[in-house]
Amino acid sequence: MIMITLEELAKDLRMKPDELMKESLETFLKHKLKIIESELFLLA
Repeated sequence: MIMITLEELAKDLRMKPDELMKESLETFLKHKLKIIESELFLLA
């Protein structure tokens, strides 16, 4: 299995590691929010 560090990935994407972490967290939270919203819709 190939492992890549955050720093290496950020470099490949031409981003700063902090920026990549922020974007990743934001994407994850938006996805979770959509899941929760759809579950709430089904409960209504």
